[in-house]
Amino acid sequence: MVAGVKSVLLVEDDPLVRAATERALRNYASIYCASTFDEGVELLFARTDWAALFLDINLGEGDARDGFALLAKARISFPNVPAVMVTGEADRAAIYRAFELGAMFLPKPFQTTMLISYLKNLVHDTAGSIERITAAVDDVFGAYDLTDRERRILLSASLGEARNVFSTRHGIAEGTYKNHVSSILTKTRYETLFDLVVFVLHRALG
Repeated sequence: MVAGVKSVLLVEDDPLVRAATERALRNYASIYCASTFDEGVELLFARTDWAALFLDINLGEGDARDGFALLAKARISFPNVPAVMVTGEADRAAIYRAFELGAMFLPKPFQTTMLISYLKNLVHDTAGSIERITAAVDDVFGAYDLTDRERRILLSASLGEARNVFSTRHGIAEGTYKNHVSSILTKTRYETLFDLVVFVLHRALG
């Protein structure tokens, strides 16, 4: 692989979608493709330099071997690698689960330009993206009088960090984290933290 080129794991069971996605992304990264849960796990742990993960939720092998199960395995060794969950059967529960695992959510069918935009924001403009997301969080912080801890939680969630990673890093219990989130939502009048993060990312990345 050429030095400086990013490695991206793509796990998609539909051969047409997999081929189209690989074609769309290969000019921006080295794409490693898998079509099953086992292939995905094998590729996942064959490298240590992943820049991003694109995982289909429904791999046709049941809930215990779906994209969420694969992402849960990935989070053990790669807690901070950006991830995008894609599916043609979007529901709010799936969106929340992706969010809990520190992943973004992309419903099918998606436009190629949107997919490329996701990859460029995740991989090629990391510093710029973080700067814009931080600025958007600071706008919310100032507008709604969030505490410093609440700001840190919102920034962490907006950057795709899983809740348990934040809690462990800052030494706070899950109940304390949830109390802070409840306070954030009360102040901002958003129904869920996910909805607020979507607002932040839209404001930051367009």
